[in-house]
Amino acid sequence: MAENLPDVHQLYSGVNMEKQRLQLRYQEMYLQCQLDDLIRNSSVVFDFQLLKQALANIQNGEVVFPTNSRALNAAQAHQNPILFLANYCMSQLYSRHMLAKQNMNGSLDYHNHNSVAPPIGYMPHSPPQLVIATPKNIYQDNNLIMPTVIPSPQIRNPTSMCPLYYFNIDVNGMALGRIVIEVRADVAPKMAKNFGVLTTGEAGMGYKGCQIFQCWEGESVITGDFELNNGRGGRSIFEDSYFLPDDTKLMAVRGTVGMRRTQKRHDNLGMVGSQFRIILQEMRGFTGIFGHVVEGLELVEKISTYGDTAGKPTKNILISKCGKL
Repeated sequence: MAENLPDVHQLYSGVNMEKQRLQLRYQEMYLQCQLDDLIRNSSVVFDFQLLKQALANIQNGEVVFPTNSRALNAAQAHQNPILFLANYCMSQLYSRHMLAKQNMNGSLDYHNHNSVAPPIGYMPHSPPQLVIATPKNIYQDNNLIMPTVIPSPQIRNPTSMCPLYYFNIDVNGMALGRIVIEVRADVAPKMAKNFGVLTTGEAGMGYKGCQIFQCWEGESVITGDFELNNGRGGRSIFEDSYFLPDDTKLMAVRGTVGMRRTQKRHDNLGMVGSQFRIILQEMRGFTGIFGHVVEGLELVEKISTYGDTAGKPTKNILISKCGKL
């Protein structure tokens, strides 16, 4: 019966994606709660190794904080805002490091960087019992001013805030598969609008028929130049043709999608048009990220192998059809 109900498949896919997103979000919040508890109670200056050791102790049910040669008197440490600030900064760096690994591996590896990452359905065996104070209490206890924090979006509406777009790929005239991209319209409204209109073709121009004109194996693929198909063309839907991308602060990690600056005079101004890049490995310094691949990343990997040493495709790779899901 399900074969005759495509809406059921789409609904199931959407619910399953949301489930995975919430599970990863739970793990992220659990890690942050553990880090908050550690820096509130610690009498040592943490590094990554000590943080990993302390988190492992907590996971094993041991309320034991590591010590080293830099250990301070506990009574002094409680009143030492410099120690707290140093550990807070280190915990944030560690958290970002772990989240970057999450984006690449699909789940959080809390303690052992060489261990196999837990499956999507993984949940800690016990809730974070050690977490007593909220971040607000942590700052108050140490006489520090709590910084302004921009809350990340909670459950997003996939049809409006994070729409999905599909791209059917042909290689040498043969259908190869489909790539589905989720666009973060909530944090990149201008890039999302430009990308969406070019994907649907409602402005009379767009990505249908575009060639993938650069393939770097294991790194990225680039397309979207519907004018010249060589990286020197492609304009936006807006009146000025080129625009400054939204400052999303999203990291350029495996599976993300970002706008590529054109090889024109606008390039040195940091402006973008229609070209976009699908990233296969972390690219520090690359900005303009507005979405990520939710289906077909293995297809992107395969396409990336079709480039020569200069990144020029050895096959005719094009977007045969595209649109909004």
